Amino acid sequence: MMGFRPGMTLGADDYLTKPFVSENRLLVIESRLQREVLRKASLQAQLNKQLFRKGDRL
Repeated sequence: MMGFRPGMTLGADDYLTKPFVSENRLLVIESRLQREVLRKASLQAQLNKQLFRKGDRL
């Protein structure tokens, strides 16, 4: 069975048992923030790609 920390790093951040350890709560928050940063970077890359393509057509 996988431990709490490895599960967090793989994106399993939607489950937190009660009572929880403060460190585990921080891992959940950190994991979600990292996922959001990656999502925004991906969206920015897609936008840049679309803008570049439109620029080639002009």
